[in-house]
Amino acid sequence: MTVEIRTEILYTPEEDDTERKTSQEWYAEIKEREGVEILDPDGWDRTNFMYSFHEERVAEDEFRKRLSLSTCKFEKIY
Repeated sequence: MTVEIRTEILYTPEEDDTERKTSQEWYAEIKEREGVEILDPDGWDRTNFMYSFHEERVAEDEFRKRLSLSTCKFEKIY
């Protein structure tokens, strides 16, 4: 039996035009506008939180995914 393993790069950061920021930058933008406070950042890498929140550049959808996995308090009611 022969098994063929193929890997494909779907995009490279240079080719992807999605805006990327650190989670700290995304959080600063939405904190006041959406009235959200992160109480426990469960959605970020706890073994290297300083990198995953303050240095790693992510798209807004990835930031919101991590935010949704965290314990938050919302000031505004929609």
